[in-house]
Amino acid sequence: MSQKQTISSLQADLKRYRQVQEMALLLNSQSSFDELFRAIVSQVSLIIEVDRTSLFLLDEDKHQLWTKVAEGLSKQITIAVGVGLAGKCALQGQPILVHDAANHPDFDSGWDDKLGYKTKTVLCYPVFNRTGELKGVLQMINKRDDLFNIQDQELAEVCAAQVGGALENFQLIEELRCGFESFIRTLTEALDAKHKLTAGHSNRVTEYSLFLAAKANLGEDLIDVLKYSALLHDLGKIAVPDQILTKDGRFTPRELEVMKSHPFWTGKILSRMHLPRNLIKVPEIAASHHERIDGRGYPQGLANGAIPYLAKIIAVADVFDALSSRRDYPKYDGNKPEDSGREALKMDRVFEIMQHGSGTQLDAELVALTLKHRNELEQLWFDLHVLDDE
Repeated sequence: MSQKQTISSLQADLKRYRQVQEMALLLNSQSSFDELFRAIVSQVSLIIEVDRTSLFLLDEDKHQLWTKVAEGLSKQITIAVGVGLAGKCALQGQPILVHDAANHPDFDSGWDDKLGYKTKTVLCYPVFNRTGELKGVLQMINKRDDLFNIQDQELAEVCAAQVGGALENFQLIEELRCGFESFIRTLTEALDAKHKLTAGHSNRVTEYSLFLAAKANLGEDLIDVLKYSALLHDLGKIAVPDQILTKDGRFTPRELEVMKSHPFWTGKILSRMHLPRNLIKVPEIAASHHERIDGRGYPQGLANGAIPYLAKIIAVADVFDALSSRRDYPKYDGNKPEDSGREALKMDRVFEIMQHGSGTQLDAELVALTLKHRNELEQLWFDLHVLDDE
């Protein structure tokens, strides 16, 4: 090899080494795991110098692989372990190197046919966690201008190890998140169930809130904050005596004051919880769902600009659910005969009342958004009430 070729080879090796370093840095630089895995897969394609890379995750219960990220595809792919090159790699727990995909017995050309793509070379590498458990497969397709070599396989092993570490962290955090959410939902369901007419209320308010958030194009970083704030908005009812909380009929003035203290207790209880950093605003938001735009709400009497936006969303959802569900006393003192009953109000009346409160009790833009998407919201109401009745 000439000196020029040697220098060129060293430069290429140095470039790849730097790319591997960049992948390691990615593991600590991304704000979300979705972003992280997209970035890692893109980096693998650069390092191995391939046309596209896919990261398959293993679903042990279903004995399947599914694509967490697949470059060149928008649709998720699901394959059985043992089927196709990635499936065979998962089954054997060993790398698979293919230089002529079209003539390989385990290659499935179906996706090529659908996409108008030509797969020539494939390198599949199993992804393990730190304890040696299989967690997925990296599949690298079409080595640029060459065939896969020993160095590519060594680099693929390094990349797979990096991905395995990231996957282990991802799955651990997912387990913690699922456990946390399960605890919160169980807690709120138990609270709602203290009175049969409020059963399912917190879940419905959460679903209505998330519906409005989607229509308002709320950023993904706020969705979890809204979800947990909505689920926990009535947590303070723990501090309300059962004889008041479950009373059949109207509250006395004193009982009403006790009942109106529940948002204060929601905030106080939640402020004592050690919440994740991204949920630090949950106590304030959950405690503000009975504040009003005109400043006549409770517990603090906050006016428009001082009320957290997410609390305004929950307020709209809370009012909608209160008006559209059965209750143990008339919750709206209106001038129409149906207002004095205990059954859920008809939807026309629900939206009429909400529109009447627009700009005084409820945020005007959110009420307008609710009216704009009324048909979809009514369908969601139907789905949730059918679910509660089952």
